[in-house]
Amino acid sequence: MTFSPTSGSGSIRAELQEGFPSARKLTKAQALERACGVGQRKRSFPISMKVKAAEEVSMGKPVKQVARALNVAPKRVREWTQMFQQGCFEAIQKDPEFVQRERKRLSGAGRPLEDVRLEEKLVTFFRACVEDQHPLITTLLRVEALDIDHTWCGGLENPNFISTSASWISRFMARNKLSLRIPTRTGQKLPSNYERVWKAAAQFVLQETEGVAAENCWHGDETAKTAEHVPKKVVAPKGAKTVPCKTAGQHKDRTTAFLVMNGRGRKLPIYYLIFHGEEAVNTRIAQGYRKKNNNTTRQQLNRAQRQGKIRGKFNFYVNKTAWMTEKAMLDWIDTTWKFRGDSSGVLQPKSVLILDDHSAHYTNKVKEALAKLNTKLIIIPGGLTPKAQIMDVLYNRPFKHRVRLATDLHRLRLYKEKKARCAGGHVDYKMSKIERHLTVQHLIDAWEDVD
Repeated sequence: MTFSPTSGSGSIRAELQEGFPSARKLTKAQALERACGVGQRKRSFPISMKVKAAEEVSMGKPVKQVARALNVAPKRVREWTQMFQQGCFEAIQKDPEFVQRERKRLSGAGRPLEDVRLEEKLVTFFRACVEDQHPLITTLLRVEALDIDHTWCGGLENPNFISTSASWISRFMARNKLSLRIPTRTGQKLPSNYERVWKAAAQFVLQETEGVAAENCWHGDETAKTAEHVPKKVVAPKGAKTVPCKTAGQHKDRTTAFLVMNGRGRKLPIYYLIFHGEEAVNTRIAQGYRKKNNNTTRQQLNRAQRQGKIRGKFNFYVNKTAWMTEKAMLDWIDTTWKFRGDSSGVLQPKSVLILDDHSAHYTNKVKEALAKLNTKLIIIPGGLTPKAQIMDVLYNRPFKHRVRLATDLHRLRLYKEKKARCAGGHVDYKMSKIERHLTVQHLIDAWEDVD
């Protein structure tokens, strides 16, 4: 604390300084800055000084005179006097961890809520999700708000619904002290000389595709999708040390979708998916098991197709890793790429297929199979996929977003059904696993919706 110099022994400054720490003399530059209000830092005052100032005011001395002697704002002296009258200083001396006061908006201040019922229902919905450890993201808050009131933020007919609802959700989270928890993660790093390699690769692609129509220039890329979506951001109370998220244990059950599109935006009508599972139908019999395994991934999907649970056409391949391999690539050529010209597979127009630098894409057998179908294979150099691969830059993100949204909505629907069966009480349940045919349907619908 800094005090102004005193000139007389009987002045108010000398009386107030008595019993306080010695003052630190300011330099001319510091005095000039303080007079101009520049370069000031937040100062802390000892409790003894606050008590002394409050006692002087209580004895009848003017607030401004006491504040001038202590070189503080009169507002501070009034606050200390109010705290002294309320007994806060006595409580602090007894318990050092006592909280003096909390700065917060007064009740009734600010813009009034337009719909109190909507606010209360959303808060109840959030608390139920937190209690039941159900992952909640802002998109699901929008869906729940629209279920409560279909005219919320102007409804889906409002052309500015996305920005309006995002602003409302942000204010809702601020009002209820909520935040988005983001885990740290690493991204793909580009090579140091990527600009030079990128320009060389672009020039090479232009030379190889010269004279080929845009509808015969195809871009392909694999993208992985887990059966269960564990959100990277969930709504949680501010300052919470743990953020629980209940799962069904399918966050490692991976599916790889091979997406192919040409330069005109035409997507291959046949979908090709790679699942994690046993490659052969009778693998257990080959290994010595007597009982036949009727619940392999291949048989599950075949049964779902026969029962009409999957809408749309698709092809799938099953291996133990759910990654693209040479066998999977050859199977895709025979079942999907062969029919790009017509449904009979007879018409084979001169085509160019652009893929990333994955070892299964350019093996000798794959090159020979593509050459037989009048196809030239172009490989994008490694490390340039985020810059030069059209599928990865433009279509993978909206595709995955639609798949995640469908999965989250399905989870929310199951959660609400179980919540209703529990008559609104605590839902202590185990997450139901998503069946294979639902995963396939989500992938098919997302790929059809991407444009």
